[in-house]
Amino acid sequence: MIPSLAFLHIRLAWSVMLVGVFSGATLGLGFHREQFLNGYHSFTRRLLRLGHIACFGMAFINLLFAGTVWAFGVEPQLASTCFITALLGMPLVCFLSAWYQPFRHMFVIPVAATAIGIVETILLLDPANSGPVMALAVPM
Repeated sequence: MIPSLAFLHIRLAWSVMLVGVFSGATLGLGFHREQFLNGYHSFTRRLLRLGHIACFGMAFINLLFAGTVWAFGVEPQLASTCFITALLGMPLVCFLSAWYQPFRHMFVIPVAATAIGIVETILLLDPANSGPVMALAVPM
């Protein structure tokens, strides 16, 4: 059975990937026009593309975290909170920055959250305390 923390990250990750699909499809409707959103190299267009891709990138990090939680049988609350903050915050800051440039200063929030989540997850990985899956895969 999948732990509730892992299930939360799996559900959120797939939901944000769906947002990524729809945002990409919406943006794709105008990409054939050279001057769409002020051209290919405009700040607005770059940030909207980054937001679209961030939906997938942050979702993959959350799926990896869910697998780690399940495999090692740990539930690091700080890392969980940080990864959810990054999952929701990174695309949101990208989209908001495309709309109003001063929002770009908020990138520190999802970036710091991702870094903190990764560090806590690494520190909690101990093969001696592994869950049912890792007991089979990691030699003691």
